Amino acid sequence: MEDSEPQKPVVYNAISKNLLSAVHVNVAQESIMITEDKTYRCLNKWSKNVERQDSWIAPVSLLASLTLTFVTSSFDKDAFGISRYTWHAVFLIAIVFAAIWTIRALWLRWQSRDRKTVEDLIQELKNGAIVECRSVNAFHTSESHTNPGGH
Repeated sequence: MEDSEPQKPVVYNAISKNLLSAVHVNVAQESIMITEDKTYRCLNKWSKNVERQDSWIAPVSLLASLTLTFVTSSFDKDAFGISRYTWHAVFLIAIVFAAIWTIRALWLRWQSRDRKTVEDLIQELKNGAIVECRSVNAFHTSESHTNPGGH
């Protein structure tokens, strides 16, 4: 093969040598061209929304376990050198903090209640100008190739 002859695609060579009887092309795609900063903003917003969806589980679990422990304990003996009154106070304070954390997590969950889908994220990334592309023949040669700009 000479250097001046344009190299043909592998599929074109396979068809011309009768190695393939038919080729079915189904590779039409939409492309999203987006700047890095917009991608970062969209993905950052998306990840925060996803995190908020399940962020209530840990505080609710902690609150439930502390409350059950507090209700079922008698606090009638000192343990580990700490008085029973101190243990009682420690559990009450922990329950109050867990309750505040639970309320905050549930509030954030409620604020992000509109569960966004992956399609919503892609649509947000697509926002902007739509540029239509012309179909290009996959098996073009250098003689039939035209400048896309029309020059």
